[in-house]
Amino acid sequence: MPTLNTLKLVIAGVVALAFVAAFAWWSEHRFNKGYNSAVADIAAQDKEAVDAVNSARDAMRECRATGGVWSQAGGNCQRR
Repeated sequence: MPTLNTLKLVIAGVVALAFVAAFAWWSEHRFNKGYNSAVADIAAQDKEAVDAVNSARDAMRECRATGGVWSQAGGNCQRR
């Protein structure tokens, strides 16, 4: 039969383990929340960059389709 001191020690160990587990879960939750936020911010920036490239490509194609010459240096259409 365990003594009272042994029982107190076991209860203290269980409580300490519960605190450690709760802190580990909380830390991982906070890390994942920050990670997901960073990934969402990067995805938004990537979408903006892709949209800008597509817009520039469309402007260049329209310039050539209307008989113009696209100036790489100026980033604009020069009519002939």
